[in-house]
Parts: sequence; structure tokens; C-alpha cells
Amino acid sequence: MAPKAKLGAALEGVDGKETMALGQAAVRLLLGEDSGRPEDGRVVASLAGAIAGACREGLPDEEVAPYLRSEHLLPPGAADRVAEALKANRPRVQRALDEASGSTCLPRLGSATWRLGVVRKGG
Repeated sequence: MAPKAKLGAALEGVDGKETMALGQAAVRLLLGEDSGRPEDGRVVASLAGAIAGACREGLPDEEVAPYLRSEHLLPPGAADRVAEALKANRPRVQRALDEASGSTCLPRLGSATWRLGVVRKGG
């Protein structure tokens, strides 16, 4: 079974309240906080990845649930609850993802202390 299908299958019989709690745990994981759900670690981590994907795509709030249904095969109710969890914390999640994606082991290209030297041979 493909990873996306496994996530949808894992959430198939989960009620709305529990799905919302899993979505909130995934948001906390993205924010670098304790998810509080070690027993659901794989599901929470997979949901966090799905949420990050929606943010990377730049989807508006109303398109997150359809994205989760089509791209990650979440059941409709589960996709709606996870989208709600993201919507409540969207600015913080987006900042955390932007910060994480901007980090690098190299100095910033605009840094005054770091330059690339290019030597033209045969000029």
C-alpha cells in the first residue's frame, strides 16, 4: 500500500474529535512543540508532512481540505478537521516552514563576509 493510501486508511474510522486532535498534534510538531501523541507518531508525522505540502503549494485555506483528499487520500471528514487545525495556526506554521526552508549550512549569499571568486581563464 502506498504511503498516501496508508494515511487515508489510518484515518478512515477515526471520529472527527480524534482527527482534530491528530491535526492539532501535527501542527504542534511542525511548530517544533511536543505533539503530545507519541502513540500516534507515524500518523502525526504523516499529517505534518501533508500539512507542510499544502503550505508549500501556497494553497488558500479553502483549498487545503480538497488537497488533502486528492493528494493524500484522506477521508472527507478527516481532511476537513486537519484543514481546520491548520487554519487556526496558519501564520505560525507558515513562518516555521519558511524559517526551516531558508536554513542552510552555507552563509547567506548577500553576506558581506562571503563571496564567490570567479576566475576567467583564457580571457
